[in-house]
Amino acid sequence: MSLATIRFLGVECRRDDIHLLAPGGAHVIGELFPGILEELAAAGVPVWDDADLCKVDLSIGGHRLARSGTVPDDQVTTAYYPSRPFLEYHVRRRLRAIDHVTLLAGHEAAELMSTPSMTV
Repeated sequence: MSLATIRFLGVECRRDDIHLLAPGGAHVIGELFPGILEELAAAGVPVWDDADLCKVDLSIGGHRLARSGTVPDDQVTTAYYPSRPFLEYHVRRRLRAIDHVTLLAGHEAAELMSTPSMTV
């Protein structure tokens, strides 16, 4: 296995493909772009939301997550496993749909600046 490999419901992703959209990040993206998490799932992004550890085979640096049992009820969470390019495509598509947002090719955002009226 590579340095980081995940097998989810029989599908193996190499470390350069994997991107864990952790629960906190998923929550924020879901608030910023309503419906995007459902779009990702409908498009085939693996979603782990039932706490069943036998559905996830995660190994990071040779250390393997338990493959049996369940996560305790108070720690049950939802995790999404899109590839980074797939996630970026969906976020950029949503950003392009906002009238007052322009994405510029070949530019880097170094910091956010706002006007006195608190617009960015």
